[in-house]
Amino acid sequence: MTWESSDEAVGTISSKGVFTPKKAGKTTITATANDGSGETATIELTVVEK
Repeated sequence: MTWESSDEAVGTISSKGVFTPKKAGKTTITATANDGSGETATIELTVVEK
């Protein structure tokens, strides 16, 4: 899988799929299969301050 965060100022995602928040906001995480199928999945995450 290849992972991507649409807004790395809000948070980053590692090559193993571990999300690290940086600041409050919204970002979309996209996972793409590396098997040549072109399959993707997305989820919107909201980071809030405590």
